[in-house]
Amino acid sequence: MRRTRWLSSVALVAGLVVLGSASVAGAQASALGSPYPPEVGAAATVTPPDATTEPVTAPTTAVTTAPSTATPIAPVTPPAYSDVAVPTPPSSAPVYAAPRGTVVADSPDVHIGTSVATRLRALDADLQILAARGGGNILDGVLMLVSTAATVTWGVLLDTGSPPGTQSYAAIYLYLYAGASATRAILSFALMTNPSGPAIRYSHMPMGTMGEVRERLRYGELQLDALADQSRIQRILDGSINLAVGLAVIPAYLGPNNFQVPNAADWFVLVLAGVSTVMGVVTLVSTTEAERRQSAYHELRDRVLATPEGIEDAERLEREAEVSASSTVSVSPILSIGPTGGFAGATLTF
Repeated sequence: MRRTRWLSSVALVAGLVVLGSASVAGAQASALGSPYPPEVGAAATVTPPDATTEPVTAPTTAVTTAPSTATPIAPVTPPAYSDVAVPTPPSSAPVYAAPRGTVVADSPDVHIGTSVATRLRALDADLQILAARGGGNILDGVLMLVSTAATVTWGVLLDTGSPPGTQSYAAIYLYLYAGASATRAILSFALMTNPSGPAIRYSHMPMGTMGEVRERLRYGELQLDALADQSRIQRILDGSINLAVGLAVIPAYLGPNNFQVPNAADWFVLVLAGVSTVMGVVTLVSTTEAERRQSAYHELRDRVLATPEGIEDAERLEREAEVSASSTVSVSPILSIGPTGGFAGATLTF
């Protein structure tokens, strides 16, 4: 009996503990999962659908609005299109600045005309580009000499390998081709130019007076013409030699053989002659970089000098250059006095 009462007491205490724990856990879960913060108001009470208790009540919150004391901002109305000042288009063609800037003289008293400055800028660009590209290539001459040696060796082999009492016309043509290659190599070394020298000197020439401006302009034109002429001579000689040695295969090889190819290996001779002919024609027809720049500069100069402004700038340049040259004569006195004597003299500069 006592044991039964003790078990009942333990069961009652355990039930109370379980109920208390369940209520605490429910309160915590309600506080954690509620969408309303505790300070706003009481959470809504959810009742199962089959319950007959009170319906669900929504939280009530008292909201108080303070009177606004801020001044309202009036909307800004954009200006009308008629109020915007639109500049009128120019009546004549506008003059834009040159893309490379203006040519500035060494002295503020020297004024360089627009047409003269245009010619100076063009000469500077042409000479600098020709200097960057280089006038001649030593490697071309060396390769021509190597080709000469290889062609002579080939001709000797054909000449020594022919039957006794016969003559190899292919070897004769190869000797002729080797002589032409050696001539081209010598001309390449003899006519090799160095455009960097004139370009460096031109870019460092002073322009303190109108006379110096005229000298720089004339020097640039003369050097550009000289480089173009030398390049033209080298191109014509090289193309003519290539064309001549290519066509020489007809009397030197095909004619004596009745326009037949007795050996299959001799087809290489015909291929070599054909390549030389094509190279000669292409070289004679095409122009070099220096020639193209000379032609472009002459067109620019003629176009500029055909305008009234260009004629006026050229005449003023010549006139001011002559005045500047005639006014360079000066006399400077020299006087030196010492304890035991002195010296007096004059220096004449012209």
